[in-house]
Amino acid sequence: MPLSRRSFFTAARPEVSPFHAVADRGREADQAASAQRKGAAPAAAPAPPPMDPNSLRLDSNENPLGPGSVAMEAMTKGFDYAGRYPTNARPNTSELRDTIARKFGVRPENVVVANGSGELLRIATRVYTSPSRHLVTASPSFEAPVEMAGQIGSPVKRMLVDKEGKLDLEKMAAAARWAGLIFFCNPNNPTATVHPFKAVADFVGRVRRESPQTAILIDEAYHDYVEDPNYGSAMSLALEHPDVLVTRTLSKAYGMAGMRVGYAIAQARTIEGLQRWIMTFTTNSMAQAAAVASLKDQGHID
Repeated sequence: MPLSRRSFFTAARPEVSPFHAVADRGREADQAASAQRKGAAPAAAPAPPPMDPNSLRLDSNENPLGPGSVAMEAMTKGFDYAGRYPTNARPNTSELRDTIARKFGVRPENVVVANGSGELLRIATRVYTSPSRHLVTASPSFEAPVEMAGQIGSPVKRMLVDKEGKLDLEKMAAAARWAGLIFFCNPNNPTATVHPFKAVADFVGRVRRESPQTAILIDEAYHDYVEDPNYGSAMSLALEHPDVLVTRTLSKAYGMAGMRVGYAIAQARTIEGLQRWIMTFTTNSMAQAAAVASLKDQGHID
C-alpha cells in the first residue's frame, strides 16, 4: 500500500499503533500568524493529551531514549545540592563551562551556558537586531529568532529554502547588507538538510567582507546526527571571526530536552556581549550534574 502523510497518521491512532502521541505544530503556527495579521493575540495552544513516557513527539524531535545511565546517576546525586544555587552546587556552573571548553579544546571565556540553546537564540536576536537592523533567516527554519524579533520590533527577511530544502546561501548573503543578525541553522530544522563546512566558511567570509557589522549565529542543534563526510562544525569559524557564534544543545542527541542546557562558543568579546543578558542562575543544579556527566560519556552518544 502506498504511504502518504494521511495514511501514516491514520495508522498511528493510539488504539492500533505503538505511536501513543504524534503531533504537529503547523496548525498552531498558522493560528498564531492569522491572529497576528488580524491584530489579535495568538490563541493559546490546546493542552496536550496526557503523555506516556514512551510516547513519540515527532513535532518536538525529542530523543525517546532520554539521558544515558551515567547522566541519570549524576542527576540523582545532584539532589544533594537541591538546596543550593547552581553556582554553589557540585558540579557548579563554572565546572560545566570548563567541561565544555575542555571537550572542544577552547578556553572557558569562549563558552557561555544557558537555559537551553533557545535562550541564546533569543538573546543574540536582542543583542544584534533592532528596528533599524533586520534579522535574516531561512524559511522554513527554527522559529525562536523570528519570534524574538517580533517581540522587539526588528524587521525580518525570510529567504525561502531551495527545491531541495537547503538554505539559499546566495540570497541570504545578499540580504545581509545592513542586517543585525543572520540565523544559519545547520543542519536545518525542519528540512533536515545540511551544508558542508566549505560552504559555511565561504558564506561567513563573504558576509564578513560585505557586511562586517552583521553577526552570524550558526545553530548546530543536530550536529551529532550528521553523516555527510563534507560537513564540519563551524566552531573554528566562530573563534576566527568576531560576532560569529555557534550554538549547541543537550536536548537532542543527549536526550535532555526537559533539563534545558545549551551553550554557545565564540570569541571572548562576543561571549561577553551575550553573558550580560543571560538570566542569573540560568541552569539548575541537577541539569548541570547530568550535563557534565553526559559530555564525558561519548560512548552513549556513539
